[in-house]
Amino acid sequence: MMTELLFKISNPWGFAKRGVPLRVSIPLPQGVVGEPDNDLAVVVDGDEWPAQWRVLSRWPDNSTAFALLDVAADLHHAVNAK
Repeated sequence: MMTELLFKISNPWGFAKRGVPLRVSIPLPQGVVGEPDNDLAVVVDGDEWPAQWRVLSRWPDNSTAFALLDVAADLHHAVNAK
């Protein structure tokens, strides 16, 4: 089951950039995400971006509490990701 998390990626440069490396730690509610690689995807404007996930910590039920996301982003002026 895919989990939907909404967040906004801002482009501080004011012009489009391709392949910008982004790294972010994402807190997750208990019991929602088991393994991020299987349960989470980065989708922007209908396109899935390749992403790498790493579990930083787990809840007592072994679900993921914090996940580290690494993604190469193509940024426009403002991009909404989920």
